[in-house]
Amino acid sequence: MCTFFLKTGACKYGPTCKRAHIVPLVSETILVDQMFRDQYSRIKNVAKGFDDSLIEIDEEEVQKKYDEFYEDVLPEFEKYGKISQFKCCNNLVPHLRGNLYIQYVDVVSAIRAYIEMDNRFYAGYQIRIHFSLIKDWKQAICAYNGQACPKYSECNFLHVFRNPNGAYSLPFEGRSREKRTDGPRHHHQGGGQSGEHSRRDRDRSRSRTRERDRDDRRRKDRSSHRDRGSSRSPGRSRNRK
Repeated sequence: MCTFFLKTGACKYGPTCKRAHIVPLVSETILVDQMFRDQYSRIKNVAKGFDDSLIEIDEEEVQKKYDEFYEDVLPEFEKYGKISQFKCCNNLVPHLRGNLYIQYVDVVSAIRAYIEMDNRFYAGYQIRIHFSLIKDWKQAICAYNGQACPKYSECNFLHVFRNPNGAYSLPFEGRSREKRTDGPRHHHQGGGQSGEHSRRDRDRSRSRTRERDRDDRRRKDRSSHRDRGSSRSPGRSRNRK
């Protein structure tokens, strides 16, 4: 069973994943694939494998566009029942970017939304809806949920947009969310130079830690051998007498 698909309803390997993807027949939660499409997601979709390492993204502009998207889309989905959660992904990885998760208070409302909205068009793109098993949002959403995430450019947990006026926010979303203030970001997809540097630093740190542990064990072994040798010496001298 694919744990990422179980937690987030999506997997970077898609249908080629070697682990089972369990898709429920019905659920309170629906997943709309890439419904929010900002300029960055359009580039990723049009040119697969596009070198995006030098693309600058104005986070404030993207958030403004998302706010407009939220105000436009939410009333449409509210027609089918009471919504308990409304989450949209701000990830950079293509299989999560722009995904919209809507959790209704009951299955009937989710089924009604699926029937009415699936295969419709929004902003020039056809809507694709699936049911999702997501119920534990704490397991689905990244513990950092933002730029402070050490794997931000390739994180497979959900990084979600901030809804206007804090709507549908969860208590844990506000913890450990330190945001850098160094202006527009230069994003590096997996394998980028900054990612390699960070991996090298981590590898060096682990290597130094292992070396220190080995040195400590050698010193302890030498000390214990000396202690055993000194404790045996008096006994041998008494026997010779």
